Amino acid sequence: MFELTTKQKAQIEVLAWHFGDERIVLHAAEEYAEAAAALTQFFRAKYQKDGLVPNRFESACEEIADAFIMLEELLDLRPEMRAVIEQKIAYKINRTLERYDIKEPEDAED
Repeated sequence: MFELTTKQKAQIEVLAWHFGDERIVLHAAEEYAEAAAALTQFFRAKYQKDGLVPNRFESACEEIADAFIMLEELLDLRPEMRAVIEQKIAYKINRTLERYDIKEPEDAED
C-alpha cells in the first residue's frame, strides 16, 4: 500500500477526530462512489479513444487518493477495523486464487 509520512499520518488523524464518526463514514462513502465513477470514466475514455484519457487518468488518481485518505481516517476512528479488514483481505485473495485456479507465487512469504 502507500506509505504516508509521519506528518501526513498526524494530519489525517487530526481530520478524523475533528469531523467524527458520522461525517467520516458519510464522506468515505461519497469518496468511494466518486472513485468508482472516475475509474469507470477513465476506462470508458480509453476504449472510446476520445482524447480524454490523460484527464480521466488524473481524475481517477485524485479520487483514489481521496478514498485512501478516508480509509485512513476511518481506521483512526475505528482501529478495531484494521484487524478485521486484514483478515478479510487474506480470505478474499485466497478465495480468488482458488476460484480461478491460480497458483500462488513460489517466492511469496506470509
